[in-house]
Amino acid sequence: MVKCKLILGKFEWFILEYEPNSKQAYGFVNLNDPKNAEYGYFNIQELENFEFNGEIKELISGKSRIIQNKVRIDQTFCPTPISKIIDEIKSRII
Repeated sequence: MVKCKLILGKFEWFILEYEPNSKQAYGFVNLNDPKNAEYGYFNIQELENFEFNGEIKELISGKSRIIQNKVRIDQTFCPTPISKIIDEIKSRII
């Protein structure tokens, strides 16, 4: 069961297990590439400290814009079976 979802733009971390003392988590990670989404370990403190400051190019308009973003908890997420998460991510593959 996925307990929590972290997001940064279209990047997603789905937390299955969490060890608060070490801030290590295990879960399913999709870095805006459903074909290469995978299970793995990640450190929550590193994600908390990560800040993206950069330029992105919008695919539709071709215009560039500067974004500043931090990883955040998806407050709308409800605990969900991992199988449903994976099915939903796979459905994004074109």
